[in-house]
Amino acid sequence: MGTKSVSKSGQSQGKRQQKQQELEQTLQHYTSEFQSKHSVYEQQNGKTAEAVLDLCKVVFDASSALKNKSYLKDFRDKNGLHDKGTFSQFKTIGANHARLSPHANRLPSSWYTLYKIAKLDGATFTAAITSGQLHPLVTQRNVRELAGTANPAPKRKGNATLRYVIELGETDMDRVKECDDEIEMLAKELATDGYAFNITRSEELKRLLVSVSSRKLAA
Repeated sequence: MGTKSVSKSGQSQGKRQQKQQELEQTLQHYTSEFQSKHSVYEQQNGKTAEAVLDLCKVVFDASSALKNKSYLKDFRDKNGLHDKGTFSQFKTIGANHARLSPHANRLPSSWYTLYKIAKLDGATFTAAITSGQLHPLVTQRNVRELAGTANPAPKRKGNATLRYVIELGETDMDRVKECDDEIEMLAKELATDGYAFNITRSEELKRLLVSVSSRKLAA
């Protein structure tokens, strides 16, 4: 009886170790895949809809394969996917990769706009592609109009005193540049939607961005 118990215990431990090894290999695979796709996304002129879609597909596939919450958290931490909302939106885009990817050349490179497009029902998406209503310069407001959820565009006010102050907690120069690119893209989309949205950068931030640009040109 004692021998059988020890044998079963050993088998269970062996299965757990095997499962752990499989999860570690899966984590390593998707981490490597994500970093590879992210490298393509970060390259000059690489921020395309196709690059975003491929990156988000890795996130969706990883979340499907890594059922263990601890390993999924490791994947998020290793790849800077700390914000749960952004991670969820990436998964939504990735889940719709097969539907969106064939039309990548007609889609915007903004991941949040792609998220809104990914939430369109099949009939609305197909009709928008066929009619040309979806194109690389489409805005979030355009997509909301397609979905029937857009609010009336606000009237411009030239002397608005309401403002946001965004403090970047990042110290890595490349990540600061990435944040600045996303904010710049958001500002352009809001301007297209009729919002009076201006960006004022601190002198320190300006110097840092110039330094990053100079380094990339030298490379």
